[in-house]
Parts: sequence; structure tokens; C-alpha cells
Amino acid sequence: MGKAYQVKCTECNYEEKFFLGPGSNDANMTKEAKKDLRSGLYGEQAREFSILASYGKIQCQRTLYRCRQCGNLEPRIKMRIVTQTLHFSQPYFCSKCGKLMGQVRPSDIKKQHCPICGKPIQVVNISNWDIAPYPLK
Repeated sequence: MGKAYQVKCTECNYEEKFFLGPGSNDANMTKEAKKDLRSGLYGEQAREFSILASYGKIQCQRTLYRCRQCGNLEPRIKMRIVTQTLHFSQPYFCSKCGKLMGQVRPSDIKKQHCPICGKPIQVVNISNWDIAPYPLK
């Protein structure tokens, strides 16, 4: 079961709800992730690493990312390949400006700034979820 974070900016009325963590309707994510990795969808390095992952496991869950350039907040499916000696996580890029994004830990959501006006956002509600909307929101 995951957590849903509803955030709001009191300055510009930006409001969003992020469904983060694992949920029952995301059960096929790992299977789809393996297929996408082996097809080369995430690049040659990820494809090669997916071959090594057959000796480990792939972990998938909904995670919040923030663009390091424009401040855009986006939930993504974080894919992590773990073997005994190697760890690999795919980098994510902003859908608005194309720059690298950084992961936002759940404890740091309340410290984020509004992607529209730059003022601090507030977490107005946290709830549990088991079935989240798809595609990601």
C-alpha cells in the first residue's frame, strides 16, 4: 500500500496529489520494466545491465522527482536493479525542460517549493492508497 500526498501552494493555488509507493494495481510493473529494459527503451547501458539483473531483482515503485532546473514535480516509476554487487537506477529527465531530475524523499515533500511561483508548498493531506490512477498522476 502506498501513500497519497496532496500538496497546495497558498500563493498561486497550485494543487496536486501524488500517489507514491507500491500499490496492488502496479503488480505488473516489474514484468513490464524487464521487457522495456531488454528492448533497449532506456538505453544500451540499461539494456546491458538488465542482463546482469537476471542474477538479482528489479524493484519498482512510484516515486516523486523534482527537476533541478525548473522545479517541476513529477511522479515516476522508479526502477532499481539490485544484484549482490551492483545497484542501478535509471536517471529521469523533466518532461517540461528536459533537464535531470532528483528524487524527493517522502519526508522532504513538505520542504519543496511550488513549481509555478517558487513559494513553499504545504502538504494538506496524506492518505493511504492501494489502487492509484493510471497513468501516473
